[in-house]
Amino acid sequence: MPETPQPQPTHTPKSPPPAGMEPLPARSEPLPATSEPPPAGTEPPPAGSEPPPAGTEPPPAGSEAPPATSEPPPARTEPPHAGAGERASLTAFLQYQRETLAMKCAGLTAGQLKERAVPPSDMSLLGLVRHLAEVERSWFGNVLNQEAARADRTGRVPGERADFDVADADPDEAFAVWHAECARSRAVVDGLDSLDHTVDFRGDAYSLRYVLTHMIEEYARHNGHADLLRERIDGATGE
Repeated sequence: MPETPQPQPTHTPKSPPPAGMEPLPARSEPLPATSEPPPAGTEPPPAGSEPPPAGTEPPPAGSEAPPATSEPPPARTEPPHAGAGERASLTAFLQYQRETLAMKCAGLTAGQLKERAVPPSDMSLLGLVRHLAEVERSWFGNVLNQEAARADRTGRVPGERADFDVADADPDEAFAVWHAECARSRAVVDGLDSLDHTVDFRGDAYSLRYVLTHMIEEYARHNGHADLLRERIDGATGE
């Protein structure tokens, strides 16, 4: 008998890839890392440091940074409320006004002290310090002590008040001059034995009482200006 043919295993060939398609490689290369490693020698950020908030703009190049630690405002000596004589009251109120100006200037950068923050006025806090140094010298030195000292400042623009021409002024120097003039003024007052002490200056008579009262008025008026300037500069308010 003829042999019965055995069935052959069925084998379905794979369909060839469509024309134009490259066959996949046998093994794909690993994907590259998503970030570059830091350069050799780069220090890692300190533990616990936080990145800046999203959208934070860096300070503009060349901008003046505020003081790293602002000194607290200088303490002011409250004038006596009762039991003091006229002379003690006048000198205490004048010193209180001086200390108020110092408080208004505390903790600011040189640029902020020079800022003419209330246009169109050319006043600045540094200009007020320079101006009041000249006022101290004028009334206590020239008038009461009969000195002949003259202002050593001239404005860059003819007719401009030199005290408020602060573009090139050195704040440290200005405050040192002001403090020195205040100390000299106190020494002049201490050397006069009466509020009625009177001098002649350019044909007018001035008493120590008048000069102290006028200086309190002078500082109080300019401290009002200093209030507005400081509030415009950084929002700080207060007596």
